[in-house]
Amino acid sequence: MFVPVVTTLAVLTFIIWILVTGDLYRAFNFGISVLVISCPCALGLATPVAVMAATGKSASLGVLFKDAEALQNACKINCVLLDKTATITVGKPKVTDYLEFDNGLDIKAVVSALESKSSHPLADCVIEFCGKNNLEVDGFEYITGKGIVGKLNGVKYYLGNREILPNDIEVKIKNEEKFYGKTILYFASDNSLLAVFGVADYVKEDSKGAILSLHQSGIKTVMVTGDNKSAAMRIAKEVNIDTVEAEVLPQDKYAVVEKYKKDGYFVAMVGDGINDSPALKSADIGIAMGTGTDIAIDSADVVIANGSLTGLNNAISLSKKSIKIIKQNLFWAFFYNAISIPVAVGALAFISVTLTPAIASACMCLSSLFVVTNALRISGKNKKSTKNQVSENSVVIKVDGMMCMHCVNRVTTALNEIEGVSNVSVDLKKKTATFEKDSSVTVEIIKSAIENAGYKLTKVI
Repeated sequence: MFVPVVTTLAVLTFIIWILVTGDLYRAFNFGISVLVISCPCALGLATPVAVMAATGKSASLGVLFKDAEALQNACKINCVLLDKTATITVGKPKVTDYLEFDNGLDIKAVVSALESKSSHPLADCVIEFCGKNNLEVDGFEYITGKGIVGKLNGVKYYLGNREILPNDIEVKIKNEEKFYGKTILYFASDNSLLAVFGVADYVKEDSKGAILSLHQSGIKTVMVTGDNKSAAMRIAKEVNIDTVEAEVLPQDKYAVVEKYKKDGYFVAMVGDGINDSPALKSADIGIAMGTGTDIAIDSADVVIANGSLTGLNNAISLSKKSIKIIKQNLFWAFFYNAISIPVAVGALAFISVTLTPAIASACMCLSSLFVVTNALRISGKNKKSTKNQVSENSVVIKVDGMMCMHCVNRVTTALNEIEGVSNVSVDLKKKTATFEKDSSVTVEIIKSAIENAGYKLTKVI
Protein backbone atom coordinates (compact mmCIF):
# COMPACT_ATOMS: atom_id res chain seq x y z
CA MET A 1 0.00 0.00 0.00
CA PHE A 2 2.89 2.32 0.80
CA VAL A 3 4.26 2.71 -2.75
CA PRO A 4 0.98 3.52 -4.59
CA VAL A 5 -0.10 5.90 -1.80
CA VAL A 6 3.19 7.83 -1.93
CA THR A 7 3.21 7.87 -5.73
CA THR A 8 -0.33 9.25 -5.76
CA LEU A 9 0.65 11.83 -3.13
CA ALA A 10 3.64 12.95 -5.24
CA VAL A 11 1.44 13.39 -8.33
CA LEU A 12 -1.17 15.33 -6.33
CA THR A 13 1.60 17.51 -4.85
CA PHE A 14 2.84 18.34 -8.35
CA ILE A 15 -0.69 19.14 -9.62
CA ILE A 16 -1.62 21.29 -6.64
CA TRP A 17 1.60 23.32 -6.70
CA ILE A 18 1.43 23.94 -10.45
CA LEU A 19 -2.22 24.99 -10.13
CA VAL A 20 -1.54 27.28 -7.16
CA THR A 21 1.75 28.85 -8.30
CA GLY A 22 1.98 28.11 -12.01
CA ASP A 23 5.68 27.45 -11.35
CA LEU A 24 6.60 24.22 -13.20
CA TYR A 25 10.09 24.06 -11.65
CA ARG A 26 8.77 24.43 -8.09
CA ALA A 27 5.98 21.91 -8.66
CA PHE A 28 8.51 19.35 -9.95
CA ASN A 29 10.78 20.17 -6.99
CA PHE A 30 8.06 19.32 -4.44
CA GLY A 31 6.77 16.26 -6.33
CA ILE A 32 10.22 14.69 -6.70
CA SER A 33 11.12 15.52 -3.08
CA VAL A 34 8.08 13.52 -1.93
CA LEU A 35 9.16 10.52 -4.01
CA VAL A 36 12.79 10.68 -2.88
CA ILE A 37 12.31 11.31 0.85
CA SER A 38 9.70 8.56 1.16
CA CYS A 39 11.71 5.97 -0.76
CA PRO A 40 10.80 2.83 1.21
CA CYS A 41 14.40 1.80 1.91
CA ALA A 42 14.13 2.22 5.70
CA LEU A 43 10.74 0.51 5.76
CA GLY A 44 11.97 -2.30 3.52
CA LEU A 45 15.18 -2.79 5.48
CA ALA A 46 13.60 -2.64 8.94
CA THR A 47 12.85 -6.37 9.22
CA PRO A 48 15.26 -8.23 6.88
CA VAL A 49 18.42 -6.47 8.06
CA ALA A 50 17.56 -7.30 11.70
CA VAL A 51 16.81 -10.91 10.76
CA MET A 52 20.12 -11.21 8.87
CA ALA A 53 22.09 -9.73 11.78
CA ALA A 54 20.41 -12.09 14.27
CA THR A 55 20.93 -15.10 11.98
CA GLY A 56 24.63 -14.30 11.65
CA LYS A 57 25.01 -13.81 15.40
CA SER A 58 23.18 -17.05 16.15
CA ALA A 59 25.41 -18.98 13.73
CA SER A 60 28.49 -17.73 15.60
CA LEU A 61 26.92 -19.11 18.79
CA GLY A 62 26.24 -22.49 17.18
CA VAL A 63 22.49 -21.97 16.62
CA LEU A 64 21.00 -22.36 13.12
CA PHE A 65 17.58 -20.87 12.36
CA LYS A 66 16.28 -22.47 9.18
CA ASP A 67 14.01 -19.54 8.33
CA ALA A 68 13.08 -16.05 9.51
CA GLU A 69 9.73 -17.25 10.86
CA ALA A 70 11.48 -19.52 13.38
CA LEU A 71 13.69 -16.64 14.50
CA GLN A 72 10.74 -14.29 14.98
CA ASN A 73 8.55 -16.89 16.75
CA ALA A 74 11.15 -18.22 19.21
CA CYS A 75 10.49 -15.26 21.52
CA LYS A 76 6.90 -16.55 22.03
CA ILE A 77 8.04 -19.83 23.62
CA ASN A 78 6.54 -20.31 27.08
CA CYS A 79 6.76 -24.11 27.35
CA VAL A 80 9.76 -26.28 26.45
CA LEU A 81 9.44 -30.06 26.10
CA LEU A 82 12.81 -31.77 26.50
CA ASP A 83 13.85 -35.26 25.51
CA LYS A 84 16.10 -36.80 28.17
CA THR A 85 18.78 -38.93 26.54
CA ALA A 86 21.48 -36.91 24.71
CA THR A 87 19.48 -33.72 25.22
CA ILE A 88 19.55 -33.15 28.96
CA THR A 89 21.99 -35.98 29.55
CA VAL A 90 25.32 -36.81 27.91
CA GLY A 91 23.81 -39.67 25.93
CA LYS A 92 26.60 -42.09 26.82
CA PRO A 93 24.93 -44.37 29.38
CA LYS A 94 26.82 -47.06 31.27
CA VAL A 95 25.80 -50.29 32.95
CA THR A 96 26.23 -49.58 36.66
CA ASP A 97 24.47 -52.59 38.22
CA TYR A 98 23.94 -56.20 37.18
CA LEU A 99 22.05 -59.14 38.68
CA GLU A 100 22.14 -62.67 37.28
CA PHE A 101 19.56 -65.34 38.13
CA ASP A 102 20.73 -68.31 36.01
CA ASN A 103 24.30 -69.57 36.34
CA GLY A 104 23.82 -72.28 33.75
CA LEU A 105 23.73 -69.86 30.80
CA ASP A 106 26.36 -67.52 29.46
CA ILE A 107 23.97 -64.60 29.85
CA LYS A 108 26.36 -61.85 28.84
CA ALA A 109 27.19 -63.61 25.57
CA VAL A 110 23.51 -64.02 24.66
CA VAL A 111 22.66 -60.43 25.61
CA SER A 112 25.59 -59.08 23.59
CA ALA A 113 24.48 -61.10 20.56
CA LEU A 114 20.95 -59.67 20.84
CA GLU A 115 22.13 -56.08 21.28
CA SER A 116 24.50 -56.34 18.32
CA LYS A 117 21.37 -56.42 16.12
CA SER A 118 19.85 -53.35 17.79
CA SER A 119 20.29 -49.66 16.96
CA HIS A 120 18.89 -48.48 20.31
CA PRO A 121 21.04 -45.90 22.17
CA LEU A 122 21.49 -48.32 25.11
CA ALA A 123 22.79 -51.13 22.91
CA ASP A 124 26.39 -49.91 22.78
CA CYS A 125 26.82 -49.61 26.53
CA VAL A 126 25.35 -53.09 27.11
CA ILE A 127 27.67 -54.59 24.48
CA GLU A 128 30.61 -52.78 26.09
CA PHE A 129 29.66 -54.28 29.45
CA CYS A 130 29.03 -57.81 28.15
CA GLY A 131 31.78 -57.99 25.53
CA LYS A 132 31.48 -58.68 21.81
CA ASN A 133 31.07 -62.14 20.28
CA ASN A 134 30.13 -63.81 17.00
CA LEU A 135 26.95 -65.62 18.11
CA GLU A 136 24.16 -65.57 15.52
CA VAL A 137 20.64 -64.57 16.52
CA ASP A 138 17.58 -65.76 14.61
CA GLY A 139 14.15 -64.17 14.38
CA PHE A 140 15.35 -60.81 15.66
CA GLU A 141 12.55 -58.27 16.25
CA TYR A 142 12.57 -54.74 17.63
CA ILE A 143 9.34 -53.81 19.40
CA THR A 144 9.00 -50.03 19.59
CA GLY A 145 8.96 -48.70 23.14
CA LYS A 146 9.51 -52.13 24.68
CA GLY A 147 12.72 -53.83 23.57
CA ILE A 148 14.03 -56.67 21.43
CA VAL A 149 13.27 -60.35 20.90
CA GLY A 150 15.47 -63.01 19.31
CA LYS A 151 16.23 -66.74 19.23
CA LEU A 152 19.52 -68.43 20.02
CA ASN A 153 19.90 -72.22 19.76
CA GLY A 154 16.12 -72.49 19.47
CA VAL A 155 15.39 -70.59 22.68
CA LYS A 156 13.47 -67.31 22.54
CA TYR A 157 14.87 -64.45 24.61
CA TYR A 158 13.48 -61.03 25.58
CA LEU A 159 15.49 -57.92 26.44
CA GLY A 160 14.04 -54.51 27.29
CA ASN A 161 11.77 -52.80 29.80
CA ARG A 162 9.12 -54.57 31.86
CA GLU A 163 6.64 -54.35 28.96
CA ILE A 164 8.73 -56.78 26.89
CA LEU A 165 8.41 -59.62 29.42
CA PRO A 166 5.89 -62.46 28.96
CA ASN A 167 2.87 -61.92 31.21
CA ASP A 168 3.45 -64.93 33.46
CA ILE A 169 7.01 -63.99 34.49
CA GLU A 170 7.31 -62.78 38.07
CA VAL A 171 9.81 -59.99 38.66
CA LYS A 172 11.62 -59.99 41.99
CA ILE A 173 14.87 -58.06 42.39
CA LYS A 174 17.08 -58.24 45.46
CA ASN A 175 18.53 -54.92 46.60
CA GLU A 176 16.06 -53.14 44.34
CA GLU A 177 17.07 -49.78 45.82
CA LYS A 178 20.36 -50.06 43.89
CA PHE A 179 18.37 -49.78 40.66
CA TYR A 180 16.23 -46.84 41.72
CA GLY A 181 16.58 -43.86 39.42
CA LYS A 182 18.20 -45.92 36.69
CA THR A 183 16.98 -47.42 33.43
CA ILE A 184 16.32 -51.10 34.05
CA LEU A 185 16.74 -53.68 31.30
CA TYR A 186 15.19 -57.10 31.91
CA PHE A 187 16.55 -60.21 30.22
CA ALA A 188 14.29 -63.26 30.17
CA SER A 189 13.31 -66.44 28.38
CA ASP A 190 9.73 -67.64 27.91
CA ASN A 191 9.74 -69.14 31.40
CA SER A 192 11.87 -67.04 33.72
CA LEU A 193 13.73 -63.82 34.40
CA LEU A 194 17.44 -64.43 33.75
CA ALA A 195 19.15 -61.11 34.50
CA VAL A 196 18.65 -57.42 35.19
CA PHE A 197 20.84 -54.54 34.07
CA GLY A 198 20.87 -51.10 35.72
CA VAL A 199 21.86 -48.38 33.26
CA ALA A 200 22.56 -44.76 34.17
CA ASP A 201 23.20 -41.68 32.09
CA TYR A 202 24.67 -38.45 33.39
CA VAL A 203 23.50 -34.87 33.09
CA LYS A 204 25.48 -32.56 30.81
CA GLU A 205 27.50 -29.98 32.70
CA ASP A 206 25.54 -27.02 31.36
CA SER A 207 22.01 -28.50 31.38
CA LYS A 208 21.14 -27.39 34.92
CA GLY A 209 22.21 -23.80 34.26
CA ALA A 210 20.35 -23.70 30.95
CA ILE A 211 17.12 -24.96 32.53
CA LEU A 212 17.51 -22.46 35.39
CA SER A 213 17.72 -19.67 32.78
CA LEU A 214 14.49 -20.93 31.21
CA HIS A 215 12.77 -20.78 34.60
CA GLN A 216 14.05 -17.24 35.16
CA SER A 217 12.45 -16.30 31.84
CA GLY A 218 9.12 -17.69 33.04
CA ILE A 219 9.20 -20.71 30.72
CA LYS A 220 7.64 -24.01 31.80
CA THR A 221 9.94 -27.05 31.39
CA VAL A 222 8.72 -30.60 30.75
CA MET A 223 10.80 -33.75 30.34
CA VAL A 224 9.33 -36.22 27.82
CA THR A 225 11.03 -39.62 27.90
CA GLY A 226 10.41 -43.29 27.35
CA ASP A 227 12.43 -44.13 30.46
CA ASN A 228 10.84 -45.51 33.62
CA LYS A 229 9.49 -42.96 36.06
CA SER A 230 12.19 -43.39 38.71
CA ALA A 231 15.00 -42.82 36.20
CA ALA A 232 13.21 -39.80 34.75
CA MET A 233 12.52 -38.32 38.21
CA ARG A 234 16.19 -38.69 39.22
CA ILE A 235 17.30 -36.58 36.25
CA ALA A 236 14.39 -34.14 36.60
CA LYS A 237 15.20 -33.54 40.26
CA GLU A 238 18.85 -32.93 39.48
CA VAL A 239 18.11 -30.23 36.89
CA ASN A 240 14.86 -28.89 38.45
CA ILE A 241 12.46 -29.81 35.63
CA ASP A 242 8.89 -28.65 36.35
CA THR A 243 6.95 -31.65 34.98
CA VAL A 244 7.88 -35.18 33.94
CA GLU A 245 6.14 -37.22 31.24
CA ALA A 246 7.76 -40.65 31.70
CA GLU A 247 7.32 -44.03 29.98
CA VAL A 248 6.10 -42.28 26.85
CA LEU A 249 6.21 -44.45 23.75
CA PRO A 250 7.91 -42.86 20.71
CA GLN A 251 4.65 -42.52 18.81
CA ASP A 252 3.05 -40.79 21.83
CA LYS A 253 5.52 -37.89 22.04
CA TYR A 254 3.51 -36.22 19.30
CA ALA A 255 0.39 -36.49 21.48
CA VAL A 256 2.22 -34.89 24.43
CA VAL A 257 3.13 -31.90 22.24
CA GLU A 258 -0.48 -31.56 21.10
CA LYS A 259 -1.71 -31.73 24.70
CA TYR A 260 0.38 -28.75 25.79
CA LYS A 261 -0.55 -26.81 22.66
CA LYS A 262 -4.24 -27.33 23.47
CA ASP A 263 -3.55 -26.04 26.99
CA GLY A 264 -2.61 -22.72 25.38
CA TYR A 265 1.17 -22.95 25.47
CA PHE A 266 3.46 -21.90 22.64
CA VAL A 267 5.49 -25.11 22.61
CA ALA A 268 9.11 -25.80 21.72
CA MET A 269 10.17 -29.45 21.45
CA VAL A 270 13.87 -30.22 21.92
CA GLY A 271 15.15 -33.63 20.84
CA ASP A 272 17.79 -35.52 18.93
CA GLY A 273 16.45 -38.93 17.92
CA ILE A 274 14.45 -40.47 15.10
CA ASN A 275 11.54 -41.03 17.49
CA ASP A 276 11.49 -37.29 18.29
CA SER A 277 10.85 -36.30 14.67
CA PRO A 278 7.01 -36.29 14.71
CA ALA A 279 7.04 -34.21 17.91
CA LEU A 280 9.59 -31.79 16.44
CA LYS A 281 7.32 -31.30 13.41
CA SER A 282 4.20 -30.89 15.53
CA ALA A 283 5.65 -28.33 17.96
CA ASP A 284 5.33 -24.59 17.32
CA ILE A 285 9.13 -24.54 17.24
CA GLY A 286 11.09 -27.77 16.72
CA ILE A 287 14.66 -27.65 18.05
CA ALA A 288 17.13 -30.44 17.24
CA MET A 289 20.51 -31.16 18.75
CA GLY A 290 23.21 -31.06 16.06
CA THR A 291 24.74 -34.15 17.64
CA GLY A 292 21.55 -36.12 16.94
CA THR A 293 20.16 -37.98 13.95
CA ASP A 294 19.82 -36.50 10.46
CA ILE A 295 16.06 -37.11 10.52
CA ALA A 296 15.67 -35.06 13.70
CA ILE A 297 17.78 -32.24 12.23
CA ASP A 298 15.72 -32.24 9.02
CA SER A 299 12.46 -32.13 11.01
CA ALA A 300 13.44 -29.16 13.18
CA ASP A 301 13.12 -25.40 12.70
CA VAL A 302 16.23 -24.68 14.76
CA VAL A 303 19.44 -26.70 15.13
CA ILE A 304 21.81 -26.40 18.10
CA ALA A 305 25.10 -27.44 16.55
CA ASN A 306 27.09 -28.33 19.66
CA GLY A 307 24.26 -30.19 21.42
CA SER A 308 24.31 -27.89 24.46
CA LEU A 309 21.04 -26.64 25.97
CA THR A 310 22.63 -23.20 26.42
CA GLY A 311 21.99 -22.86 22.68
CA LEU A 312 18.24 -22.89 23.46
CA ASN A 313 18.63 -19.87 25.73
CA ASN A 314 20.73 -18.15 23.06
CA ALA A 315 18.03 -18.82 20.46
CA ILE A 316 15.25 -17.35 22.62
CA SER A 317 17.40 -14.38 23.67
CA LEU A 318 18.35 -13.56 20.07
CA SER A 319 14.73 -13.83 18.98
CA LYS A 320 13.68 -11.34 21.66
CA LYS A 321 16.48 -8.96 20.67
CA SER A 322 15.68 -9.19 16.97
CA ILE A 323 11.95 -8.52 17.53
CA LYS A 324 12.83 -5.52 19.71
CA ILE A 325 15.14 -4.16 16.98
CA ILE A 326 12.52 -4.79 14.27
CA LYS A 327 9.90 -2.85 16.24
CA GLN A 328 12.36 0.01 16.78
CA ASN A 329 13.20 0.07 13.07
CA LEU A 330 9.56 0.02 11.98
CA PHE A 331 8.71 2.77 14.45
CA TRP A 332 11.58 4.89 13.12
CA ALA A 333 10.64 4.24 9.48
CA PHE A 334 7.00 5.27 10.04
CA PHE A 335 7.90 8.18 12.33
CA TYR A 336 10.43 9.43 9.78
CA ASN A 337 7.90 9.26 6.96
CA ALA A 338 5.16 10.85 9.07
CA ILE A 339 7.40 13.86 9.75
CA SER A 340 9.32 14.14 6.47
CA ILE A 341 6.57 13.65 3.88
CA PRO A 342 4.47 16.65 4.99
CA VAL A 343 7.62 18.79 4.89
CA ALA A 344 8.46 17.45 1.41
CA VAL A 345 4.90 18.16 0.23
CA GLY A 346 5.45 21.80 1.21
CA ALA A 347 3.20 22.02 4.24
CA LEU A 348 5.68 24.39 5.89
CA ALA A 349 6.38 26.48 2.81
CA PHE A 350 4.46 29.40 4.35
CA ILE A 351 7.33 29.75 6.87
CA SER A 352 9.95 29.16 4.17
CA VAL A 353 10.77 25.59 5.30
CA THR A 354 11.06 23.46 2.15
CA LEU A 355 13.19 20.61 0.87
CA THR A 356 15.07 20.17 -2.36
CA PRO A 357 15.41 16.69 -3.92
CA ALA A 358 19.09 16.71 -2.87
CA ILE A 359 18.24 17.33 0.81
CA ALA A 360 15.41 14.78 0.59
CA SER A 361 17.90 12.22 -0.78
CA ALA A 362 20.29 12.88 2.11
CA CYS A 363 17.47 12.46 4.65
CA MET A 364 16.45 9.18 3.02
CA CYS A 365 20.05 7.87 3.17
CA LEU A 366 20.40 8.87 6.84
CA SER A 367 17.15 7.07 7.64
CA SER A 368 18.35 3.87 5.98
CA LEU A 369 21.73 4.19 7.70
CA PHE A 370 20.00 4.51 11.07
CA VAL A 371 17.96 1.34 10.45
CA VAL A 372 20.99 -0.70 9.38
CA THR A 373 23.18 0.55 12.24
CA ASN A 374 20.45 -0.19 14.77
CA ALA A 375 20.09 -3.74 13.43
CA LEU A 376 23.85 -4.34 13.62
CA ARG A 377 23.66 -3.80 17.38
CA ILE A 378 22.43 -7.40 17.54
CA SER A 379 25.82 -8.62 16.35
CA GLY A 380 27.74 -6.49 18.78
CA LYS A 381 25.75 -7.09 21.94
CA ASN A 382 27.22 -9.34 24.62
CA LYS A 383 30.10 -10.24 22.39
CA LYS A 384 32.72 -12.12 24.38
CA SER A 385 36.26 -12.62 23.30
CA THR A 386 37.54 -16.06 22.46
CA LYS A 387 39.97 -15.80 25.36
CA ASN A 388 37.11 -15.55 27.81
CA GLN A 389 35.30 -18.52 26.29
CA VAL A 390 38.23 -20.94 26.01
CA SER A 391 39.85 -22.48 29.06
CA GLU A 392 43.51 -23.35 29.29
CA ASN A 393 42.69 -26.97 28.38
CA SER A 394 40.79 -25.95 25.25
CA VAL A 395 41.93 -26.66 21.72
CA VAL A 396 40.82 -24.94 18.51
CA ILE A 397 41.35 -26.77 15.22
CA LYS A 398 40.73 -25.91 11.58
CA VAL A 399 38.63 -28.52 9.75
CA ASP A 400 38.57 -28.56 5.96
CA GLY A 401 35.61 -29.96 4.00
CA MET A 402 32.63 -28.88 6.11
CA MET A 403 29.80 -27.59 3.88
CA CYS A 404 26.56 -27.79 5.89
CA MET A 405 25.00 -28.57 9.28
CA HIS A 406 25.20 -32.29 8.57
CA CYS A 407 28.98 -31.85 8.32
CA VAL A 408 28.95 -29.99 11.64
CA ASN A 409 26.98 -32.88 13.11
CA ARG A 410 29.48 -35.48 11.84
CA VAL A 411 32.52 -33.57 13.14
CA THR A 412 30.86 -32.93 16.51
CA THR A 413 29.96 -36.61 16.87
CA ALA A 414 33.47 -37.71 15.87
CA LEU A 415 35.08 -35.49 18.51
CA ASN A 416 32.56 -36.40 21.22
CA GLU A 417 33.38 -40.07 20.72
CA ILE A 418 37.01 -39.50 21.71
CA GLU A 419 37.55 -40.48 25.35
CA GLY A 420 38.79 -37.40 27.19
CA VAL A 421 37.17 -34.81 24.89
CA SER A 422 34.30 -32.61 26.12
CA ASN A 423 32.42 -29.34 25.45
CA VAL A 424 32.70 -29.62 21.67
CA SER A 425 31.61 -26.60 19.62
CA VAL A 426 31.89 -26.53 15.82
CA ASP A 427 31.68 -23.28 13.82
CA LEU A 428 30.64 -23.89 10.20
CA LYS A 429 31.38 -20.32 9.08
CA LYS A 430 34.93 -20.26 10.48
CA LYS A 431 35.53 -23.97 9.72
CA THR A 432 36.76 -24.51 13.29
CA ALA A 433 36.10 -26.88 16.16
CA THR A 434 36.67 -25.88 19.79
CA PHE A 435 36.78 -28.43 22.61
CA GLU A 436 38.42 -29.34 25.89
CA LYS A 437 40.68 -32.37 26.24
CA ASP A 438 42.82 -34.06 28.82
CA SER A 439 46.50 -34.87 28.42
CA SER A 440 45.83 -38.38 27.06
CA VAL A 441 44.30 -37.02 23.84
CA THR A 442 47.00 -36.41 21.23
CA VAL A 443 46.85 -34.52 17.94
CA GLU A 444 47.17 -37.85 16.11
CA ILE A 445 44.03 -39.18 17.84
CA ILE A 446 42.09 -36.03 16.94
CA LYS A 447 43.36 -36.09 13.35
CA SER A 448 42.38 -39.73 12.94
CA ALA A 449 38.85 -39.08 14.27
CA ILE A 450 38.37 -36.13 11.90
CA GLU A 451 39.64 -38.11 8.89
CA ASN A 452 37.44 -41.11 9.74
CA ALA A 453 34.48 -38.72 9.67
CA GLY A 454 35.46 -37.74 6.11
CA TYR A 455 37.17 -34.38 6.76
CA LYS A 456 40.68 -33.01 7.15
CA LEU A 457 42.41 -31.39 10.11
CA THR A 458 44.49 -28.60 8.58
CA LYS A 459 45.67 -26.65 11.62
CA VAL A 460 45.77 -26.67 15.41
CA ILE A 461 45.38 -23.10 16.64
